[in-house]
Amino acid sequence: WGITATLTLSGNDLNGTLPKELSRLTDLEILQLDRNELSGNIDIDLESLTSLRQLNLHKNDLVGEISNSTCGIASLVELSADCDEVLCDCCTDCCFECRPEPAGAEDASNAPDG
Repeated sequence: WGITATLTLSGNDLNGTLPKELSRLTDLEILQLDRNELSGNIDIDLESLTSLRQLNLHKNDLVGEISNSTCGIASLVELSADCDEVLCDCCTDCCFECRPEPAGAEDASNAPDG
């Protein structure tokens, strides 16, 4: 009866930087922050999340480098990021040119002509 500690905040239009307090969630196994408007440098170290198995950061406006200590988490099997802006030596899924769509630009190409 294992319980998976999951924090799923995908697609919630979150903005700002990654909070350093994430490193306090030491029992977290799955952290999904993809498809938001998070920005700034990935300068948090998640090495204290020793149970982390999955980390999804793609489709944000993050830049910088995933730390070696985060990559070194033994349980980490899935890590996704926008590799055109984020240096990630241990990403299992690199999203290139996967920036979030601007608000209201879902698919203007399907608008009726004239």
